[in-house]
Amino acid sequence: MLKLGDIADVAYEAPAATFTRMNGEPALLVSVVPKAGEDAVSIAKQVKQEIGKTPLPAGLKSQVMLDQAVEIEHSVNSMLREVMLGALMAVVVTLLFLRNVRSTLIAVISIPLSMFASFMVLQYLGYTLNMMTLAGIAVAIGRVVDDSIVVIENIFRRVRMTHDRSSDLVEQGTREVSAAITSSTLTTVAVFLPLAFVPGIVGKFFVPLAWTIVISLLFSLLVAVSVVPLMSRLSLLRLKHTEPRENRLQRSYRGALRWALAHRLLTLGLAVVLLLGSAALVPTLGFNFLPSEQVKTYNITVKMPIGTAVAKTNESAKQIESILKSRSEVDRVGTYVGGETANLSFTVNDSNKDTEPLAKDLREQFKQVAGPREVTLAGVGGIHVGNEMEIIVNGPNAEKIKEAGTQMVAALKNIEGLADVRNSAEGEKPEIAVDFDDAKLASHGLTPASVSIALHNIVEGSTIGKAQIQGKTTDMILSTQMGAAPSLETLQEQTIPSPLGTLVPLKEIGTVKQVVNPTTISHYNQAEYLQVRGTITDTNSGKVTADAEKALRALKLPDGVTWESQGASKEMNEGFINMGIALGISVFLVYMVMLLAFGEWKLPIVILVAIPFSVIGAVAGLFLVGEPVGMPAMIGLLMLNGIVVTNAIVLLERVRSNMSRGLSKHDALLEAGVTRVRPILMTAIATIGALLPLALSTEAGLVSRALAVVVIGGLTTSTFLTLLIVPVLYSLVTREKSKDASKASSVAA
Repeated sequence: MLKLGDIADVAYEAPAATFTRMNGEPALLVSVVPKAGEDAVSIAKQVKQEIGKTPLPAGLKSQVMLDQAVEIEHSVNSMLREVMLGALMAVVVTLLFLRNVRSTLIAVISIPLSMFASFMVLQYLGYTLNMMTLAGIAVAIGRVVDDSIVVIENIFRRVRMTHDRSSDLVEQGTREVSAAITSSTLTTVAVFLPLAFVPGIVGKFFVPLAWTIVISLLFSLLVAVSVVPLMSRLSLLRLKHTEPRENRLQRSYRGALRWALAHRLLTLGLAVVLLLGSAALVPTLGFNFLPSEQVKTYNITVKMPIGTAVAKTNESAKQIESILKSRSEVDRVGTYVGGETANLSFTVNDSNKDTEPLAKDLREQFKQVAGPREVTLAGVGGIHVGNEMEIIVNGPNAEKIKEAGTQMVAALKNIEGLADVRNSAEGEKPEIAVDFDDAKLASHGLTPASVSIALHNIVEGSTIGKAQIQGKTTDMILSTQMGAAPSLETLQEQTIPSPLGTLVPLKEIGTVKQVVNPTTISHYNQAEYLQVRGTITDTNSGKVTADAEKALRALKLPDGVTWESQGASKEMNEGFINMGIALGISVFLVYMVMLLAFGEWKLPIVILVAIPFSVIGAVAGLFLVGEPVGMPAMIGLLMLNGIVVTNAIVLLERVRSNMSRGLSKHDALLEAGVTRVRPILMTAIATIGALLPLALSTEAGLVSRALAVVVIGGLTTSTFLTLLIVPVLYSLVTREKSKDASKASSVAA
């Protein structure tokens, strides 16, 4: 009797279609993805609770591979820390200047009141407490206290310089600066308001930040003109009288301002030289779109040649697992293998603060793995907008497009700062084609359809019945054993049963050959195209993109082939264009607000001319810390514009008041400068102090330290320049009032 096992291999098994491992051991991976807009932190906690309550069979254990809720909580807590430290710094600066605890408490009461009121409005608008709204609060902390500082400083000064303790004194002190702080706050709102309507990806990210700042500033103005005077009336009228006298700061500033007014052209010339010098530094800074955050988890995608058996893909995945296990920085490694693709993920331990060197080393090691046609490494979590370079290649036909794509990939692989360069044409699928001879098919009574069915049963097997094995209904599959590595020759020798009862070798009825066909055909603007992609690993993505495009322009591509940049390059260009438009609109709105406030056109022009000089410190700050120019730096410039205008308005409003009381232009400028130098420095240093924690932080995310550095550097230089350049410009563009006009204004007053 002939047994089935004598002529065939019989096995009871499931075909290995996929492999899943955790740290090299068999595992089951479960992913939970929250819906858009849902609370990821809360969902993650609930999932962990449910898993903890679920009993597992003996020998099994559960382990968290990736929990982005931890990263979200860490980022939010870090930003909350920056907010609290910023508020504390603003309080300390105010106390150092006023040297009076009651006055300091009154001034800083605007911080919690403005913040809590803003939270209520933001909730009404549908915003949650996230990274961008918290960033808006961190940025606004130093600015919301400014209006209160100006009001309390003016009341404080007026109360101490007179014996009168009437409550009218508080009202007069508030009214004296109310117009100035209202104009300055509205101009700052006008600066940020266009940002709330910026289109594209910039708008998606920064709209919550813009609304947070705008709402906070409006509430800070309301607090400054209502709550601060009320509290001042209750506590500051008991201050002791002191004779007004200039301190060392005021005396020093009076001397500097007097010299600047006596040498106006020289002062302006020096400022212009500094401005041109800072402009010359800009090309050395580099450009990026948005900062990439440090990540602790990475994904690896392994792509084998199309048609590769899953077992061979698994071998390559194991080689990459071995590389990861050899690195002490790597904690956990998860692997999923299916078909010709493998996906691995790993977590870096907390002791490794900078993961970029590790990523760079791993990319080099992955190049030594034999078999894969593509191995890409990408961070998981954080923000990585703008770090993918993408080129769209069009041409007259697929052959020329593919040839151009190959040239471009070879050229881009030599670009420093660009990794994982590949193109979409590499995904072509090898296939076996059989060209039938119709005459030979007919002579054996065969058709193409019957031969195809027979070939399918030979290669894939056919289900011939069902059997009950171990209590389970199991399919019985019969297939031909073609060896571990079947070839075209092996397939050609396979026989096809014919209706005539004969076995016909496949090679006798057709020609068997291997062909390559694309797995996908992509169209862009109704034309066939190919993608060339790469990952930008350098912080100066603008330079990497420029170098790549320069290399591509130097290539001699096939006739009719064209290319255009997408991805990081397009996002960066559109982002800077949109931000430039927002800056232009904000300047126009600022001018209109000041035009309405002052009722004349010269004074707003003087203030606007002072804005470019703030760039001096902004560029110097970026240069010193090595930060490139990106969207956060542009947001910092917007904020800086508002602060510069605020300081100039506070100063020139006093100048106008002095001149209306009959003082000469020169004396009016000196008196206003000496009187306003303290509140201007207080507001500037309070803002710098509030942003200092953000500038020193390495965990600020999108609102990176570039924003804080721009404001701190720009505010440091612009404050001093505002105190000198604005009076000089005002002196140049305004005429001295005649004595008759002065007398008339005095009588009217």
